[in-house]
Amino acid sequence: MVLLLGASLAVVVFFVRDPVGRHWWRTGVAPGLAALGLGIAVVLVLFNYRYLTGTRSVLVNGLTLLIPVALAGGAGRFLWLRSRDSEAVRAVDPSGAAG
Repeated sequence: MVLLLGASLAVVVFFVRDPVGRHWWRTGVAPGLAALGLGIAVVLVLFNYRYLTGTRSVLVNGLTLLIPVALAGGAGRFLWLRSRDSEAVRAVDPSGAAG
């Protein structure tokens, strides 16, 4: 669900930056509504994860902490790569929009 949320946000951001071929519904409203709905769903899942798993195990219910840890790790890796090896960043983002 978090990946779907990220994809919806990526579509909106991409077409805000590059409006060529943009259609108000397909590239703006629909992905925006999807991101809103998925964001609400992710919050509900995270707050009610104990009921979804059916357990009070700290280990099982602590798995939700992996999401922000993975996001922070990915962002940290990107910032480290950008400061040390700009060629690697350009290989991923040839437009240079990522910094």
